[in-house]
Amino acid sequence: MRAGRKYRVIREFRDYDHQLHPVGETWEFCGFNFVPYDDGMSFFVSPDGKQEWHLRLQWRPEGQGAVLDNLAEYISPDEA
Repeated sequence: MRAGRKYRVIREFRDYDHQLHPVGETWEFCGFNFVPYDDGMSFFVSPDGKQEWHLRLQWRPEGQGAVLDNLAEYISPDEA
């Protein structure tokens, strides 16, 4: 993903905090951070260009590993 570009959820998923991200949810990607000792991946996104959300994911099979390993199946550039 590239900062400043809009993306759309195309397959729902739950993040580390159990928040559902449904199909159709859109946001602008602001950046990311990876914490190796916890396999933590953070996405910083903005739903409206004003506020910023912190989407926490864990890159482990019991976490959101399947989402991160197959990100293009869950998130797509928003062409709208």
